[in-house]
Amino acid sequence: MKQPLVPHLYNFFVSAKQIWLGFKARGANLMPLRIASDEQRRRRAKFALPFGRDKIRHFLCYSSSAYRRGYNLLVAPRKCLNFSSLAQRNYINEALVSVIIPSYNRQNSIAQSIESVLSQSYKNLEIIVIDNRSIDNTPKILAEYSKKDSRIKVVENEQNLSLVKTLNKAINISTGVYLARLDDDDTWLDTRKVEKQVNFLEAHQDYVLIGTGVIAVNEHGVEISRTLLPQEHHQIIDVMLFRCLFIHSAVVFRRNTFQALGGYNEALQVGGEDYDLWLRMGLVGKMYNVPEYLVQYQESGKKLSRTNRKKVLLRNILLIKKYGKDYPNFGKAMALSILYYIYFSLPFNQVLLPLFSRVKRAIFGSVVKKFTSNI
Repeated sequence: MKQPLVPHLYNFFVSAKQIWLGFKARGANLMPLRIASDEQRRRRAKFALPFGRDKIRHFLCYSSSAYRRGYNLLVAPRKCLNFSSLAQRNYINEALVSVIIPSYNRQNSIAQSIESVLSQSYKNLEIIVIDNRSIDNTPKILAEYSKKDSRIKVVENEQNLSLVKTLNKAINISTGVYLARLDDDDTWLDTRKVEKQVNFLEAHQDYVLIGTGVIAVNEHGVEISRTLLPQEHHQIIDVMLFRCLFIHSAVVFRRNTFQALGGYNEALQVGGEDYDLWLRMGLVGKMYNVPEYLVQYQESGKKLSRTNRKKVLLRNILLIKKYGKDYPNFGKAMALSILYYIYFSLPFNQVLLPLFSRVKRAIFGSVVKKFTSNI
């Protein structure tokens, strides 16, 4: 059978030994493959093949017959060289990620949160911890950490500020290409969380925001629930008005997009700064959720009172009205939020929960069960 033509003499000599070993092992049905290192692949692709990318890919995608004959010039057989991933590796090592951690009186949990960041495989981080005038041992713990690791920068507010103003202040101090958020009582479970998210954003330049699945626990660390949110952009857009689909401690987003949108909206009085920002980001770029449980979210202390829940629902109604023309399912999302507001306004609403649930499912269908169970 005619052998594939080697278009470049240099590659032929570089691969001569591999080809010979392949012929030698053919009778025993063995394939002694010496896979080139990443650095070797980049060097050979740069200097040994001075022609177009498409021709390189065509040359490297060998047939199965060539594979059996031992041709393993640049990459593993039956696998094309992924130039985008190779080009991205050097860049990723240079992309600084700023981790923003606002803190207030969290002496029992702040150390665990910081340790989960320090354990990340992605090392090019700066950790901005901004203390909002804590009166416990939190400032002392933060000072000790800043001495241990130069990547940790501790900032103290001169006076107690709102969360939104604290976040904007911390981000203005930061210098990273990407921004990651972490609450002072949450932790990152996977040591490769940031690496996975940055890799995705580098490979998909049209995406501006990426989240993950979360595990909710109580104050004793006992698991309450697990949540995987809609993954693909079109899935997220379809139900974006029903609820916030990104957990704050799980996200990584682009700094330039954040700045172009004006940062967090400081006019919001009852939280929702994250939901409002994600809604704005969805108008200028794509969004994605990693289908893995990479973050532990502590629910204790974050449960809303009945009065505050009504305020949050009213805020959601205003956000739905504001962005209704930009996202699908405006009518259903508005009707559902109003229904929730009425339900939480009723006395003894827990008694009416079974009836409320049946009415909700009958009117809104499976979308309610799948995406709004945690509202």
